[in-house]
Amino acid sequence: MKKTLYSALVLCATFFSSCNYLDVTPVGKVIPEYTEDFRALMTSSYQKVPPYKKLVTLRTDELLLPTEWDWSYDTYFDLCIWNDATPNPKATNYHYDEFYNSIFYANHIIEEQSKIKDDGTEPIAQVVAEAYAMRAYLHFTLVNIYGQPYSTETVNSKSIPLSLKIDIDQQFPRALLGDVYTQINSDIAEAERRMQKQTQPAPINYRFSKESLQALKARVALYQNNWEQALVNAQSVLAMRPELEDLNDQSAKAPYHFESKEAILALVEFVDMDIQDYQPITEELVSKYNKEEDKRFSLYFRKSGSAYKVAKGARGPEKSEIRTAELYLIAAEAAAHLNKDAQAKEFLLALTQKRLTPEFFTAESARVKALNHDDLIREIADERQRELALEGHRWFDLRRTTRPRIVKTNGTTEFVLEQNDPKYTIRFPKSAVANNPLLKD
Repeated sequence: MKKTLYSALVLCATFFSSCNYLDVTPVGKVIPEYTEDFRALMTSSYQKVPPYKKLVTLRTDELLLPTEWDWSYDTYFDLCIWNDATPNPKATNYHYDEFYNSIFYANHIIEEQSKIKDDGTEPIAQVVAEAYAMRAYLHFTLVNIYGQPYSTETVNSKSIPLSLKIDIDQQFPRALLGDVYTQINSDIAEAERRMQKQTQPAPINYRFSKESLQALKARVALYQNNWEQALVNAQSVLAMRPELEDLNDQSAKAPYHFESKEAILALVEFVDMDIQDYQPITEELVSKYNKEEDKRFSLYFRKSGSAYKVAKGARGPEKSEIRTAELYLIAAEAAAHLNKDAQAKEFLLALTQKRLTPEFFTAESARVKALNHDDLIREIADERQRELALEGHRWFDLRRTTRPRIVKTNGTTEFVLEQNDPKYTIRFPKSAVANNPLLKD
């Protein structure tokens, strides 16, 4: 493929309707040959991952609606009220092309892996492993935005296109949901076979490692309701990385910070200053916390008049994708669904012990230990909301579990997302459909 990457990149950038990639810029004019050249391509793949989390958060029950005098009103309002059909022309589009742009770089590394020349900078297998992991992660994220939630009833539903090779003449039809997950798990397995690095230190912990790959594997299993595998994978990560930030210690870092001892994969910015400045959190979210005894509340939120606004992220180098706390919550949820309630409670309390004041934890520990099975499932869901608030998990958690009715109001009008509403699956952006009519099928 020596004509290869430069030609393909230029063609893809020029003829988007032919290959469905956008804004791809060649890495200089040198055709990659050596390990460090392919590391540069892998870095481009990481850099192209869009800040999708803040947009899906707008659909949740975590934030109040922006008001007409807010700068972000035209940009975000339609996203907040699930108006995907006729949005304001100024409304931000959900990310789509950017994901496939990132996959493009990973695909080139995968295709050319046998031709990479070892320059001694790092193992070739590590770069290739990260490319497989990235492709799995990106398809997984895409299918949970634009595909139906995974279940035995939806595996044969059409979801997203799979992008597995570089061919400017190929078509991109929508793949079946089950086939997308089969490919995701296949790519994870290929990454596992090659991965060399146990962990990645800050500030390069945006890169995949054995640890973060296993964590991704646990998350994928959870979303597939594969409770046994989710528990095994989460426990495997916790055996490597059990540490949590103790928020009773004044020297503790914010758990979502990329330098936190909990940071496993620090890849995506999850809120922005528009959300922080203009959109208070809902009373429903406030009510989930004991404001005085839960140390997260004053760390995550700030008082603003009579309401609370987001303090997390965006004003510092705070990127997150996977952190240790999530693995405790995956393990708890999986164990509970396997009717291992005592074990689920142990995972839950191991987390909350590091988040609550000692006195309050003592009371909470007794309460949690007394929960029946159904109440335990609800408690784990509540704890996920408390711990991972505004980090981009809530929309996906709502989709994959109860898909509840959500009501939002701007003071004069009610906007309703009904239970099990089809809008729990986001429409493809109009620009994507225009460039790939097969998305209509």
